[in-house]
Amino acid sequence: MRPSNNYTKVVWQRVYRYTIIATIVWTILIWTFIIHLVFHELQENRELAKIEARSNFNKDLAFRSWATSHGGVYVPPSKRTPPNPYLKHVPDRDIKTTTGKSLTLMNPAYMLRQMMNEYSDLYGIKGRITSLKVLNPLNAPDEWEKKALLAFNKGINEVIEFAKINNKPYLRLMRPMVTKKACLKCHSFQGYKVGDIRGGIGVSVPLNHYIAMGDQSIRLFFFSYGSVWLLGLATIGFVTYISKHHLLERKKIENTLKESEENLRTILDTMTEGVALNEIVYDNNNEMIDYRIINVNKHFYDTADYKNINVIGSLATELYGMSSDLIKSFWENQKKDNKTLYTEMYSPFKNRCFFISTSPFVNNKFVTVFFDITERKEAEKKIQESLKEKEILLREIHHRVKNNMQTIISLIKLQSRQIKDEQAVNLLKECENRILSMDRIHAKLYQTNDLIINNFNDYVKDLINNLFTSYNIPKSKINYIINIHNISLGLNLAIPCGLIINELVTNCLKHAFPNDKKGEIKISLVVINDTFELTIGDNGIGIADSIDITNADTLGLSLVNGWVKQIKGKIDVNIVDGTQFFIQFK
Repeated sequence: MRPSNNYTKVVWQRVYRYTIIATIVWTILIWTFIIHLVFHELQENRELAKIEARSNFNKDLAFRSWATSHGGVYVPPSKRTPPNPYLKHVPDRDIKTTTGKSLTLMNPAYMLRQMMNEYSDLYGIKGRITSLKVLNPLNAPDEWEKKALLAFNKGINEVIEFAKINNKPYLRLMRPMVTKKACLKCHSFQGYKVGDIRGGIGVSVPLNHYIAMGDQSIRLFFFSYGSVWLLGLATIGFVTYISKHHLLERKKIENTLKESEENLRTILDTMTEGVALNEIVYDNNNEMIDYRIINVNKHFYDTADYKNINVIGSLATELYGMSSDLIKSFWENQKKDNKTLYTEMYSPFKNRCFFISTSPFVNNKFVTVFFDITERKEAEKKIQESLKEKEILLREIHHRVKNNMQTIISLIKLQSRQIKDEQAVNLLKECENRILSMDRIHAKLYQTNDLIINNFNDYVKDLINNLFTSYNIPKSKINYIINIHNISLGLNLAIPCGLIINELVTNCLKHAFPNDKKGEIKISLVVINDTFELTIGDNGIGIADSIDITNADTLGLSLVNGWVKQIKGKIDVNIVDGTQFFIQFK
């Protein structure tokens, strides 16, 4: 059953609303993270620039301290390093060596300024020594440096700022330059004392490299997290599609289950049998002590007089009057096999008989189905009574047939005593044996309760002994072996089989062992794949090759073929080492 269009519209609106919310939340989350990363990257680049500025300041300060500790350095004067005109007041500014070589004094400030000027282009980092009272006008401070120098007079030890120099971004750092004793050699005339702030040392770090690295990282952030954002949107879209499909499928399944439940209820209510769903009630030892009816179909109320009883929730011991022993027996049987149980019950409420089918236990529940078999029981009773009458009649018939056969046998014996022709006497004897074989079957059937010969072996043994007696054959001359075990035959098979055995064994006794030849006869009847296999054989002289057993001219073999056809069997013969007849039938 497909969901309705209205439900589909509602599902789509709900999924669309959740999708918009998820998209907004996801976008805010990703962009907040990107902004945080960009801010952190800028801050980190600023900190790296500050570290580089302080490192260069410390390097310049170390170099100045070294030069100051030596009072300056004398170098040969040149165009690159002329005598410092601002050191005229120093008595030993210019000296000559003992060899006559001229040298001029480079004080620490002169040395540091020359190093900063000449190597700033090489490393890109600019350095400056400046003061509010300068000897060299080239060291005069700019506006930013003035503000920093004035801040030092207020006790500030470092001024750092991001600014532009010639329209290029720089990080500018300046720390105070404190007067030391060695500084007074050149600057005492300016009125400085040890410990005074004489000026400041500045470092300007170019930021283009850091800005380029930051831009590259930011582009990478935007590309990476933008891809993650797009992937998240794709995932939201996929989840939206799956959710919509899942909700529609769930609704479809719910509708199908509802329809299936309605169909099942319709089926149950239209059944002519009573059906009950039961739940097992356990004791503290987890043993079944009762069961409760939790649902029934309409016809259940017709099973007995339950129309005015609240069946749902009732216990079996209360509703059916079941004893605790019967409940225990039922529990033990189900624990052992857990298979469908079948029982019959008589209901005194309506004087009806019921056949009850109890299903195996599933999740502590099981189903019972009540079949009204009252009519069937009454029909079975009538059939049993009719069968008993017919059985009595058949027994009477068998008894009368047996008596008539005994009368016929007696007449044949009387007639044979008056006949002198030996051939005629033998014919009457064979006829007598055939009738006797049928008589013995009727005699055994008369003695049974079900008109079936349950032990065919005893019948065959009795038949063979009678033939040996009839033909006066001692067992010392011819031995017989019977292999028939647990074979039961009805009347329609027992009489033909008995006549076949009688006929073929008679032929063995008459023709297989001439001139007092000794031998053996074997009779076997077995069941293989629902097929009876009857074997009768001897180790005598055998029959002639020219005899066709299926079209024989002799009366005995003709009768055998007729009886084989009667039981819808087939016959075959083997004449190697005697004669063996093989007969198969169902």
